[in-house]
Amino acid sequence: MLTYVSAEKVPDYVALHFLSKCTPANDFTHLCHYLCIDGAAQYLSGNVQLVDFEESNLEDLFCNLEWWLGSKITKNEFYEVCRHPPPFPPMQEACDKEFRQLNNEWTRWIGQYGRWATGKYFRQRDGSSALYLYLYHPSLYDDITQWLGDHGLNAPEPEDTIWAAFLIEEGSRVPVLTVVEA
Repeated sequence: MLTYVSAEKVPDYVALHFLSKCTPANDFTHLCHYLCIDGAAQYLSGNVQLVDFEESNLEDLFCNLEWWLGSKITKNEFYEVCRHPPPFPPMQEACDKEFRQLNNEWTRWIGQYGRWATGKYFRQRDGSSALYLYLYHPSLYDDITQWLGDHGLNAPEPEDTIWAAFLIEEGSRVPVLTVVEA
């Protein structure tokens, strides 16, 4: 089929649309289909053979075509159809946002109340704040947890949060933040 498409020198959109209808369906046909859905193929539509369908290595052609997927949602759907973990899971974005907000709050509070008071507040407030403290200020987390235990006080457990459950999943990552220690 690729030989036919490359020999005919048809516009890329026509080639991708044609290849997306091939059976049996596989990762390559799914990619062509999602390129048509995403609108990348329409961008390519006026260009004749901007995509090198004569590529001898099918994996290279696949990677070159995948690059044209623009929307994160479309990329995620494509990966899910191909039974691969999505490169931009929505939970990852929400996790990143939550920890950025906690980091911004930490930075504001530490300047006003100091490291120990802010740490105690974060450790006792809720599970997400405690997880932030555990991940980004582990020695302070340990010291405050010890202090709370010595004073008979309870605090939420960071491992009981949705973010802790998410971060232990394969493919998830701890958000990268610029943390102020002051």
